[in-house]
Amino acid sequence: MNVDTGELISGNLLETFSDLLKEKYQQVPDELAEEANRELDGKDKTVVDMTKETQLVKWAKTQQGAKNKKHSNLKKMQKTSKRKNRKGR
Repeated sequence: MNVDTGELISGNLLETFSDLLKEKYQQVPDELAEEANRELDGKDKTVVDMTKETQLVKWAKTQQGAKNKKHSNLKKMQKTSKRKNRKGR
């Protein structure tokens, strides 16, 4: 599953992808495999509605957060710096 776009693909299709594309997709945990198969509904790929409140979407959002943690820390540092610079005016 591509946690950024919500695109879900079957394992068979993932094997045919190049290594470059494989980096964008993450393996769905075993406990969510049944839900992922329901979403796929026999198709090779589908797009999951990321606004749903399902366990699969919750997992994907936590994976997004882990990936963007570095970016989040940078934003916090920038915000603190701006605040300090405004006090000196």
